[in-house]
Amino acid sequence: MSAMIEKLNIWYEGLPVRQRYLVMAGIGAILLTVITLLIPPEQQPVTSVVPGAVKPKPAEAQPAMPGGYTAHQTMRDPFAPPPGFGKPEKPIVAPQAGNQPISAKQVSAPGPAVIPAALPQLMGVVSGGDRQIAIINYNNISRSYYPGQDIGPYQLIKVDANSVIVQGPGGRQALALGR
Repeated sequence: MSAMIEKLNIWYEGLPVRQRYLVMAGIGAILLTVITLLIPPEQQPVTSVVPGAVKPKPAEAQPAMPGGYTAHQTMRDPFAPPPGFGKPEKPIVAPQAGNQPISAKQVSAPGPAVIPAALPQLMGVVSGGDRQIAIINYNNISRSYYPGQDIGPYQLIKVDANSVIVQGPGGRQALALGR
């Protein structure tokens, strides 16, 4: 061991002064690292926040309703259909049997009364590439239709960006998106 120390001493004495300072700084850094690693963590000074050292405050209750609403107001479900959606505009009343007075319209019309077919409602248009599809509600059933397909007594003729043209009992009619 003493032979190795003797060789290091000769090597150190042969170094210029600047390099001696660098060697001493390196030895000091190594010693500081070793000492830091050997000290148990409980005895090291606390320089960072330790989880659980500070008790968190309980969360404050936030109002469930957005600002501007009061307790007696209710919010409407954004996914619920609007009132009257899918219901016919005028209810169809079946004639009742019995001694009911007959109107002049019923007497003057020969044959059975003809109830015009309900007009389809355009709900949306989907276009991609060269294909266009219309989403149409007819008799409370919504489905997609291509030009040329039948919608009850109507036939889909043409699909545009915001409207469609159908051919039916009343002739050609344009259906537009209505919101």
